[in-house]
This record gives sequence, structure tokens and C-alpha cells, in this order.
Amino acid sequence: IENIVFKTTTPAEEVAAIVVEAVQGAGGYFPSPASFLPELQRICNENGIILIIDEIHSGMGRTGKMFATQYYDIEPDIICL
Repeated sequence: IENIVFKTTTPAEEVAAIVVEAVQGAGGYFPSPASFLPELQRICNENGIILIIDEIHSGMGRTGKMFATQYYDIEPDIICL
């Protein structure tokens, strides 16, 4: 994101929020790589960008924990249920 998107397409100061799913739920069940969400949170925190996690398919205990983000030890700004 930092080396491609922010430098070639949209500067970080023009990004209000990033929305991602911790676990992709369409066509299977694919969790994010272990370092992806912590690194994304670091980028958001450093640039004043809101991190929104969509937990519609993975929240409310469907992964064994209340939220899938708990496996990644992050605290998003907003969780969509």
C-alpha cells in the first residue's frame, strides 16, 4: 500500500478510511495472512486513516472468538457486523 498505492495513485493524506474483511467469506473461508492486518493498522495509524473491518461473515463467534480480528491482536476503529 505504501509503496504502490500511496506513491502512484492516491496520496495517504487523501484517504479517509480503508475497509477490509479479516476473513474472506465468499466462495470459501480464507483468513488474512498473519502480518497483513497488523501492518495495515500500522499504516492507518501513521497516516491518520480510519481502519474499518467487515466482520459480517466472521464476527459473533463464527471463528471461535467473538471477532476474527482478535486473532490478529489489532483494534480497528470500526467493526461492521
